[in-house]
Amino acid sequence: MEDSESKSFWSRPRAGQGAIALAVLLAGVGLVVAIRQTQAGPLQRLAELRPEARDLVVRINHEITRQVRATLQDAAVRFAATLPADFPEPPSSPAWMSVVFISDGRLAPKLFRLHGGTEAPSSGYQEFMELMAPRWNVLLHARPAASDVQFFQETLDGQQAAVAALPVPRGDGPLVIAALLDTARLEREVLDPLLAPARHLELTSSAAKTDVWTEPLGPALPFLALRPSAAFVSAEHAAALRQTLVSAGVMLLVLVALLLVMRAMTRVARREMELSRLKSEFVADVSHELKTPLALIQMFGETLREGRVRSEDKKQEYYEIIIRESKRLTHLIDNLLDFARIGSGKKIYQLQRVRVEHIAREVYEAYRHELDHQGFTHELTVADGLPEVEADPDALAQALLNLMSNTVKYSEDDRWLKVALDHETRRGRRGVLISVHDRGIGIRPEDRARVFDGFFRAPDDKVRKRRGAGLGLALVRDIVEAHRGFVEVEARLVKGTTFHIFLPECPQPNKDETDG
Repeated sequence: MEDSESKSFWSRPRAGQGAIALAVLLAGVGLVVAIRQTQAGPLQRLAELRPEARDLVVRINHEITRQVRATLQDAAVRFAATLPADFPEPPSSPAWMSVVFISDGRLAPKLFRLHGGTEAPSSGYQEFMELMAPRWNVLLHARPAASDVQFFQETLDGQQAAVAALPVPRGDGPLVIAALLDTARLEREVLDPLLAPARHLELTSSAAKTDVWTEPLGPALPFLALRPSAAFVSAEHAAALRQTLVSAGVMLLVLVALLLVMRAMTRVARREMELSRLKSEFVADVSHELKTPLALIQMFGETLREGRVRSEDKKQEYYEIIIRESKRLTHLIDNLLDFARIGSGKKIYQLQRVRVEHIAREVYEAYRHELDHQGFTHELTVADGLPEVEADPDALAQALLNLMSNTVKYSEDDRWLKVALDHETRRGRRGVLISVHDRGIGIRPEDRARVFDGFFRAPDDKVRKRRGAGLGLALVRDIVEAHRGFVEVEARLVKGTTFHIFLPECPQPNKDETDG
């Protein structure tokens, strides 16, 4: 019951369409999730790079502060004891430190050019001293905890400049020593070597707009910042795009595969439903096929047994009916048994070299009485010199008999039958063509492809009103194919039908075999 309900579900058009729509929706949701996860990958890798940038900022500030402190402390030791006198020999310094300014608050700040330092423009000194003037008093009165190198950002000659200052405590009063830093040389000599191992980071202005994070280099260089390199960002976006395309492709393939599987399941379910329907109709048709002749045999047998028929002619007529219905039952049972054997692979054919015309004549003569009784005009034509074929005589006779009985069953007013045997070459093989022509009800074009399927009976009213089990033509096809031949049908609705059976000729024996 559950299996039937599931099949009926898949066979319903709306249910199938709903299932497909649900599959498309789920695949779409999966695709969106996959794309978002793929796009989140670069963001995660960019976020993972930030701690490295922060560590690098700490190292940069430590290195700059270390070198600045060493230089300014050296200058303080040299110059603090001699102020306000002139100084004979300024200390050496890194190339990115240009000049030193010293003041104790009592005298105007004095400038000393450092050995090895960059040559600073003279016009900028006065501007620098004016900029630093508000800071002297603050630095001179700094708390002991603040007596370390402090950095300031100033604008000198229209450009950002970095200033480092160091308050120095003395017995007779505090001293402040400051230095101007050459940021261009500082980048080349300090920042670039530190940035070299960090291939995915680069310097940028802290005021620059960017679509990724920046990590300022304060306090030493607050106007500069670190950010992921353009090459790294571009590579991550390219990788994300590739992964997105791959994910989309995979999801589309999964969706297509899912739709194909669902389509196949729907087709299988419909086929199973159709087969179940055909089997149900087959049981009903077979029951009817068995019931009618058995009822006739029983009725006429009882009539004859009870002696209610006085006329000899009537007795002969009843005997003929009993014999005819018995043959019909035998024919139906043989079809059922053969169909079951073929379906289970237990059907064994006794192949031998035979002449088809002999089998055809025997079947035709045996069926002549039925044709005459049904009022048919009939004929058998046989071409001369037909080759031998390798066949099972009984199976071949059964196939021909099925075609002829179909003619009787599906003919109406124009009762005509012709069986013709002729030479034929099909698909590069020579052989015999058996054709059975009639002028019956014909076959609809949409039913021609299925007339050889087991249990199939066309839904046409002209077919349904006639008894049948839907096995005759299926047996014809199986028998002919077992003989390495093929069967085909030519039909027009209301124009009659022609069935063709092609059987290949027997291979000619070798000369050596003939001589032997």
